[in-house]
Amino acid sequence: MEQVEQTTQQALLTMPNSKSNKFILEVKGDSMAPTIRESDIIIVDPDAEPLPGDVCLIRIEGLGYTLKRVHFDMDEVILTSDNPVYKKKIFPAAEVIQIYPVIMHIKKHEQIRKKYMI
Repeated sequence: MEQVEQTTQQALLTMPNSKSNKFILEVKGDSMAPTIRESDIIIVDPDAEPLPGDVCLIRIEGLGYTLKRVHFDMDEVILTSDNPVYKKKIFPAAEVIQIYPVIMHIKKHEQIRKKYMI
């Protein structure tokens, strides 16, 4: 399962006296490409309610964290990638420990430079 690594940039949103639980992560892997690519930055909100089809940071018992679109079906959680190379994964809801929606996505600087020819 693809991993997502937390960066030192997390401190940007964990300021003193802040009531926010949001945090920043750098994406590793290509399962969410072309929407979210390797080294892009995401902001995750543990307090937000995940909706079907949302891109979320998901923690699966015994497997760790992954970044996928989340769908719900009875007692199962279905995880899908935007990259068609990856197949959907289905887990019993009891094995899904955390589902944190991505509330913002920041593209890697080099990609922005290419797009706007900076």
